[in-house]
Amino acid sequence: MNDVLTKLRTSDKSPEYAKKTLSQRLSGRFYTPSHIGSPLAKAVSKNVSWKKCAAIIDPFCGDGRLICAFLEENACRLAKLEKLDIHVWDCDEKAVADAQKNISRLIQTNKLRADITAEVGDAFRIGLNFKEKFDVCVTNPPWEALKPDRRELAHLSSAEKARLISALRREDEFYATEFPQSQPERKFSGWGTNISRVGTELSISLLKSDGALGIIVPASLFCDQNSLSLRKWIFENASLREVNYFPAELKSFPDVDQSFVSVSATKSKREVQFDLRLFDRHGDCETGKISNSSIQNRRLVNIPFQIGFSGMEIESMLDGLPTLGSLENNDQELGIWMGREIDETGIASKLGDAGVHPFIKGRMVDRYKFPESPQAFLRELVVPKSSQFPRIVWRDVSRPSQIRRMQATIIPPGWVTGNSLHVLHLRQHSKKSLLGLLTLLNSSVMEVQIRGLLTTSHVSLGVVRNTRIPQLQIKDIERLASFATGVFEQRQHAETRADIAVAKLFKLSEDAFISFMQVLTRASCNELDTNLIRKLWNEQ
Repeated sequence: MNDVLTKLRTSDKSPEYAKKTLSQRLSGRFYTPSHIGSPLAKAVSKNVSWKKCAAIIDPFCGDGRLICAFLEENACRLAKLEKLDIHVWDCDEKAVADAQKNISRLIQTNKLRADITAEVGDAFRIGLNFKEKFDVCVTNPPWEALKPDRRELAHLSSAEKARLISALRREDEFYATEFPQSQPERKFSGWGTNISRVGTELSISLLKSDGALGIIVPASLFCDQNSLSLRKWIFENASLREVNYFPAELKSFPDVDQSFVSVSATKSKREVQFDLRLFDRHGDCETGKISNSSIQNRRLVNIPFQIGFSGMEIESMLDGLPTLGSLENNDQELGIWMGREIDETGIASKLGDAGVHPFIKGRMVDRYKFPESPQAFLRELVVPKSSQFPRIVWRDVSRPSQIRRMQATIIPPGWVTGNSLHVLHLRQHSKKSLLGLLTLLNSSVMEVQIRGLLTTSHVSLGVVRNTRIPQLQIKDIERLASFATGVFEQRQHAETRADIAVAKLFKLSEDAFISFMQVLTRASCNELDTNLIRKLWNEQ
C-alpha cells in the first residue's frame, strides 16, 4: 500500500479551517448512525439466501457497527448455521480492534458459531484476492474525491506536497487499472476518481452470485454524469431491492453536508421492482415502487430523487426530444458554444482595480439580474475567445433548497467569467435568439429536468447539456425574447408568462404545465396559484 497515504489516512493532523480532518477525508471515517444502519441491516436480511454456511464482509468496517446490526437482526437464523465466517477490513488499526471486540461480544451473547478475520490494510488491495467469496456485504465506503486540496497543500512543505501529489497519482492509477467501471466520464486536471464509486464496485465484486449487498453512498452515484458507466455496470450485474434517499438538509450524518442513499441489492440480474423511499428536508417520506428496467432504460440510467414519482411521470412527456447539447458544434443560426472560462485558483494575483475586462464570479449572478456588480478586472493580456460575445451565464453552485436552481442571466462582451460560472453563446450572434435561449434555460420545464439530474449543489455543464429542448426554429426562439425583456423590466407575472410561453413551445397541455409547476413548488416548499396560471395560460 502507498506509505504516504497510509500515514495520512491514520493521522489526525488537520488545518484549522477543515470540518473534516485529512484522515477522515481519505479513510472515510464517518460512522453510520444507528437510525440508518439498523433499517439497512433489516433490508439486506430479506435478500439473503440462507444456507448451512455463510460468509459476511464489511470491507470498510470502522468500529463494526454495520456487521453488528446485521448480526443482531439475524441472530436466530445465524445460530442455526454450521459455519459463519465474518471478515472486517479497515486501514485504521484502532477501528479494526474495536470492530473485532464489538463483533466478538455479539457472537458470545447470541451463542453463534463464528470465526472472525480482522485485517488492517487497504480494502481495495486486499479485496483483489476475495472476489466472489461472500454471501453478504454490508458497508459504508469512503465518500471522498481523490485529489489534492489546495488548502491542505498550503500547510505542507514543498517536498511534502510533491510526495502527497505523487502518492495520490499512484493511487488514482491503481483504481483506474483494477476498478475500471468506477472511472468518471471525464477528469479535470487529471483528477476525478471518487472513492465511493470504487468502494461500490469493490463491494459488488466481493459477492457470490445471488449475494446480498447493503451499502451507503452519496446520492450522486445514482444520478451524476460521472457515475454513468458505473450505474450501467451495476444494473447489468445486480438488482436493486430498496433505495432510501436522504437529502443533505436532514443532517443524518453530523458534519456531512451531502445527500446520500442507503441501498440493498442482490448480485443477480432479475426483473424486479424495488422500494424507493424519498425523504424530504423535514423527514417526511414519499414511497413507491419502480422496476430496475425502468431505471436502466432511462437515457442516463439515473434515479431522479429530487423530483419524486410525479416528476418522473411528467418527465417522460419529453422523451424523444433533442437535447440542448445537440445545438453544439452546429454552424446553423442556433449553433451554440458552452463551456467555462478562467480557473479561479489563485485568481487574486491576476486581478486589479482597473482595466477593460471586468471579472465576474458565480455569486454575482442571479436569475435575469446581477445582485452584485463586478469590482475587479482581469490583468491578463490573453482573454478567452468566448469573451468577445454577449453570453448567457449560470451559477455552477446553486443549492437544492433554492426555489430555482438555474440562476442565469446575460453578460456583455468584454466581461470575463471564473469557473464558478458556466457560459453559453451563439456562434452567429443574435440578440433576440440569445434572449430567447435565456428564457428557455430559466423556464420551469427546464428546471424540473435539471432537478431530476442533480443531487449535489453543482448545476454542472453536463446536466444542462442533457436537458431536453423543443424542436426549435429561429422564429420560435426569437418569440421568447420578449418574455425575457418582460422579466428584465419587472412586468407583473413576467416569469410565469415566460414559463407558459416555453411550455407551449414544448407543446405541453395546460394540465401538464401545472404538473411541472407542482413538482417545483413541492421541491421548494412554495405555494402554487393554479387559478392565476390558468388565467395567464388562456391570455397567451
